[in-house]
Amino acid sequence: MSLFYIFFAVSIGALMLYRLARGDLASIPVLLVSLMMLVAWLAWHQIYYSPYAMLWSKYGAYYYGEQNLWYFTMICGLYLLAYVTAIVSTPQRNFRERMRRAIQGIRSQSLTIAAFFLVLFAIYHISILNTEILWSTQNYLEIASIRGLNSITPLNVLVQMLSKYVGVFSFICLGVSIVTRNKLAIAMSIIPATWFMLFDIAGHSRFAVVHAGVLASILLFDSRASSKFLGFIFLGLAFLNLINALAGRSSGSHGLSSLTDFFTYAANVFTADLGRLFGNVFEGAFVQGEVFMYENVQHDPLYKWLSLSPFPSSIDGFAHRARHMTFSFVSFVPMSATGEAYLFGLPYAAVYYLVVFTAYFMTVRAMRLGKIGLFFPMFMSVTLATYLQFSYPIRNVFRFFILAILIYTGSSIWRQLRKPLVIISQKNRHL
Repeated sequence: MSLFYIFFAVSIGALMLYRLARGDLASIPVLLVSLMMLVAWLAWHQIYYSPYAMLWSKYGAYYYGEQNLWYFTMICGLYLLAYVTAIVSTPQRNFRERMRRAIQGIRSQSLTIAAFFLVLFAIYHISILNTEILWSTQNYLEIASIRGLNSITPLNVLVQMLSKYVGVFSFICLGVSIVTRNKLAIAMSIIPATWFMLFDIAGHSRFAVVHAGVLASILLFDSRASSKFLGFIFLGLAFLNLINALAGRSSGSHGLSSLTDFFTYAANVFTADLGRLFGNVFEGAFVQGEVFMYENVQHDPLYKWLSLSPFPSSIDGFAHRARHMTFSFVSFVPMSATGEAYLFGLPYAAVYYLVVFTAYFMTVRAMRLGKIGLFFPMFMSVTLATYLQFSYPIRNVFRFFILAILIYTGSSIWRQLRKPLVIISQKNRHL
């Protein structure tokens, strides 16, 4: 079976790399899972084990290597099934050309107005934050939580919850403004984009990777050499943001006062132990392997159902009713979403993986149909969740898959509701 696992991981990874080289961005989630599986195989055969994982783990990825590989095979197979099903059932359209047309078709005035409201949102977001926690805190991700607010009101909680998504939209707006050469929109969208980037870098959040990645993706699709050059710069920044998030999360120093650490971590990339760096990037392979050493852990049913809730804590009460039930291997390494799905039992795992399958299927379908406005937010949500599900609990990643489904279904419902209005409008024109 050992040869089967390595053959499966390598062959699927190679196929997805080939698809990616041909411009198929939707292949990235499958590629990520296959790479995680490859690292898990290396850990099982004692070829490589993360130095960081050696500090906190009980070597579950080694002692339970075959169970870990079996589970990875099931997950990778699920992603592959969703990918192939979407490709077979959906006609291919020219994605690159449709994207260029979509960007060029955005009205300059609409882009400028969007940038203006993004500036207002960023200013309000800054004003509601607790300045002491924002400047310095020992708690990981606290500045982006409810505890990071200076006043807890429904509006402030909503703004804090939406800030990450608005941050992504800021970089979309900035990218489109650069491609369309809208100087006023560029000048305005730089303000919220800079703020949300600094905010996530200071909090050692992996959302900083998404911000830079979104902007890079848009710029690389532009035909101008200057845009492509800038796109590669932001791809490099995305990598450095990932290093900052991985290295800084357990540092005990978060907030704006720790921003200078970013340059320290970036400089260390060229002198750091490549084995440790590799292990940090693919730590999910070791986190998932650890779960098989804790099969006797029993989760409260309330925690299970609230973990699958798509609502914020202000609605479902997860923060004060179930957060204390979260199981962690150590304080800074929680059980992964895939690990929780395995331990929760078949009904809960079925719900979780059905949502994962549906979200990814819809994402691939949106790309095949050339639905640019749908694909990019869905792609970012599903890709981020795919990577994080091997390192963070269900509660942290499940809503990203739900978001992708809501974007697709919401668009479909809107098109159906809009059809009668279009027909009426066309009839009125002929009268």
